[in-house]
Amino acid sequence: MRSAIALCFLAVLCCTTDATILDILFRQVQKTKMQVESTIQQLKYIRENTQKDVEETVTKKFFQSLEKYNNCADSVLNTIRKEVEDAKARGRDAERCYDVALNFLRDSYNTAYINAQQCRENATRSINNNLSFNDQLITTGHELINELDNIFSDCYKKNPRLIDIIKLRSCIKDQHGISEIGVKNLKTDASSARSTAKSASKVVNQQTTDCLNNKAFSTARLEDVRSTATRCLNNV
Repeated sequence: MRSAIALCFLAVLCCTTDATILDILFRQVQKTKMQVESTIQQLKYIRENTQKDVEETVTKKFFQSLEKYNNCADSVLNTIRKEVEDAKARGRDAERCYDVALNFLRDSYNTAYINAQQCRENATRSINNNLSFNDQLITTGHELINELDNIFSDCYKKNPRLIDIIKLRSCIKDQHGISEIGVKNLKTDASSARSTAKSASKVVNQQTTDCLNNKAFSTARLEDVRSTATRCLNNV
């Protein structure tokens, strides 16, 4: 908008030829600006989709691990129930051993669920950290747009006199050329953003899987439940 206003003002002051040249320069600047805007949209798309994919994958892994843990827990409880019934058939007061194991399992499950939620939170934080490079590129893109928007007005401030029209055109060309270097660098960096985001996503998903299986829903917790019941049955 600032470039358009500056161009209109300059066009009023300049002759037809100069105004035409300025219009051509303006269109060139706008074309470069559109390239930057397109790159920013691509980067935003990569970020949003990578984050969404990670969240969906982590949620899926969470419920898969939870189901597996519950199935194992049911199996352990069934085994303990059978042993308790066998002990009761032999005249031993073993029912409390099942209750002890059940209470232990409930506490274990609560701890596992809390740890699992932490795994999910860590995944969200990790992917955000890993996508910081993407956010920086987006910021750079917005800075370039602002730079391009200011070319005409800044050059006019440096060359306000009508007699300076040649200097004005030269300033616009030079500033546009400098901006184009930044745009080229941005597009180069953005071209590798998708593969970088994909690699980051893969790492975070694996870390979350390990966290869920080895920390949250570890079968070692169920082995402790089993051991607790066994010790109780040995003492009744």
